[in-house]
Amino acid sequence: FSIKGRVMDSHKNPIDGIHLRLVVDKDGGNLSTKPEMDAAGNFIFKNLDEQLYSIHATDPKANFKFTSVYAIPTNGEPVEIRMQRRN
Repeated sequence: FSIKGRVMDSHKNPIDGIHLRLVVDKDGGNLSTKPEMDAAGNFIFKNLDEQLYSIHATDPKANFKFTSVYAIPTNGEPVEIRMQRRN
């Protein structure tokens, strides 16, 4: 099973270099898996168990605010992670 999607800003422009952390919803445990990502902000987490997950997105350059998306099913619709630029 997998989760795929795209990281973008509030205007739907792709963001590169964002760190994504996958968390199992039922117990809050972090997974050590890293997504495959490209410069257009597309990502995919592969080889997952079938359950609900959350994704936490952080910007190491601190240009964008921390963002989370919850209750993501495996093999569902692509996830849009929209990050707000810091003022």
